[in-house]
Amino acid sequence: MRKLLGELTRRAPELKRSLFNQRVGNAELNALVLVNGREISVLGGLDAAVKDGDEVVFVPVVHGG
Repeated sequence: MRKLLGELTRRAPELKRSLFNQRVGNAELNALVLVNGREISVLGGLDAAVKDGDEVVFVPVVHGG
């Protein structure tokens, strides 16, 4: 997952602002990430394996009060 996120943000730097919590740098995702319908937290987090043919979905998280 780290390699995929790195490649995506390298190709489209504007995604970095949407995908990562800017207050803590790149340490915390600001989106839910699903691989084949499963949230990456149950697949190893940022260390989750992603292979060709996997479906990866990014769902923006909206915070408010």
